[in-house]
Amino acid sequence: MTITDLEPKLVFGIFDEITKVPRPSKKEGKIREFLLEFAKRHNIEAKTDPIGNVAMRVPATAGKEGAPTVVLQGHMDMVPNQTKPETHNFDTDPILTEVDGEWLHSKDYKTTLGADNGIGVAMALAALVDKSYEHGPIETLFTVDEETGLTGAKNLGKDMITGNILINLDSEDEAQIFLGCAGGIDTLGHFDYTDAPAPAGYQFFKFSILKFKGGHSGADIHLGRANANKQLARFLFSLYRAYDGQVAVADINGGELRNVIPGNAYAVIGVVDTPNDTLCSVGVDYRCRSVDSFKCHFLVALNSAELLFKHSGKFVHALAEVFFLVGRHSDNDIAGQIYAHFDLSGARVEQGDGYPGWTPNMNSEILKVAVKAYEDLYGITPLCTSLHAGLECGNFLLNNPKLDMISFGPTLRDVHTPKESMHIPAVDKCWNHLRRILEMLADEK
Repeated sequence: MTITDLEPKLVFGIFDEITKVPRPSKKEGKIREFLLEFAKRHNIEAKTDPIGNVAMRVPATAGKEGAPTVVLQGHMDMVPNQTKPETHNFDTDPILTEVDGEWLHSKDYKTTLGADNGIGVAMALAALVDKSYEHGPIETLFTVDEETGLTGAKNLGKDMITGNILINLDSEDEAQIFLGCAGGIDTLGHFDYTDAPAPAGYQFFKFSILKFKGGHSGADIHLGRANANKQLARFLFSLYRAYDGQVAVADINGGELRNVIPGNAYAVIGVVDTPNDTLCSVGVDYRCRSVDSFKCHFLVALNSAELLFKHSGKFVHALAEVFFLVGRHSDNDIAGQIYAHFDLSGARVEQGDGYPGWTPNMNSEILKVAVKAYEDLYGITPLCTSLHAGLECGNFLLNNPKLDMISFGPTLRDVHTPKESMHIPAVDKCWNHLRRILEMLADEK
């Protein structure tokens, strides 16, 4: 069985087309062309704004012209992540898919699937062209660069959408309706360093933390998954204490993408010449107390290593303290605390404007309709909740405070990783739910 054999055929057929279009974040040109061609093929009104978002509109079914306009929203881009060795070119290659029982994932789990948010885009497009149900006016909005800063939502063009009801199709748990989300901000700390030869009397080791599960840095953050960068920073801090600061950092690297829980990290560290068992005992003790996939590799002494020697201590202390803050505090001013710690450590610090959270509206009319629709279809009440991940809804609300919004979508697992998988039966349930909501709204005046 292949993706084109799956039900609902209309939705999976469109999603299959989307998987063939390269669309990494900040490189949405090809998927934008696909969307505009789709609109032209189906005689749908379409427009773009200067940032590259695409909006479409179809009129109401005859006799339903008085119904409120509903906006269906998703984002064009996907997270480009893959297993090593890296052989997939996300700028040119299609995503190959594989049906595995009730789940759909990339072939052999080589890359992200792109169901985040390709399946939301597919359902929105299907709602525009499906003639088997009645609906009021429908607008769709497809934004750029959601995954690396919500750039499209922040810079949405004037009059791209006119409806006051918006259904975001970028959530990942079927039988749940989301009505709020977290905000966020990026902080970059830049440390300058002076190159220096390896000091005499130092031995060098490579410490690797490998193949953690990773996951979505928002939606999976509550699952307690280990963060490779965080664990490496803690280990380096332990070394500094064990060796009285006589540690030199020659190389350090960790993480994959800004919105992925880091799964791999390493550091090349120089310590004052000591028997191997002394240093490795620190690693063994740390492994026993934290993570099993910690690995210590002895390297031949380097004769001309480039060291972060002058500022190694400040750098490691800053990393350890920042990760401690992120893991233990929930203050609204956490961004300010992170900024202060980097600044005090001598780093040049940059912070973006961030993006706002979305405050839940428990009196939402569209929420009431969506809950009733789900109950009518499946006989149970869906969970209505908020999520830690950032959605674009907060930005839309800044542009139009009258917007009444919800978010839902089919069940996805291990999003932003090569193990990303989509539950096939959940797609059918979400599609039926979406159509039922639109049918119910079509009866309103």
